[in-house]
Amino acid sequence: MQHRDDGPLHIVTRASLARVRADERRFRPNLVVSGADEQEWIGVVLTVGEAKLKVTHATDRCRMVTLAQRDLPPEPELLRRAPVFGVYAEVLTPGRVELGAACTLLPREA
Repeated sequence: MQHRDDGPLHIVTRASLARVRADERRFRPNLVVSGADEQEWIGVVLTVGEAKLKVTHATDRCRMVTLAQRDLPPEPELLRRAPVFGVYAEVLTPGRVELGAACTLLPREA
């Protein structure tokens, strides 16, 4: 069985984690940020710290998030609550990102 990520960066929001009642470690995101539903960010550019990122597409979840992970027990119902969870982004401008860095959505281009 082969596992792979479908984008360079995986982003989830704290609001989405609360909505599905899940530990962020299950989803192995690169970034966890404050904000509403990240699915609304597809096609949007955001800045996080000094980096500029373009949100490209939604993350389709697989069975891996339901399996036991180190100190997390199995959670077989998670895919029912979160079959699509998080978004992938590409790096437009590399830059330093530190814990607590500001995350800003830039206006959509017309």
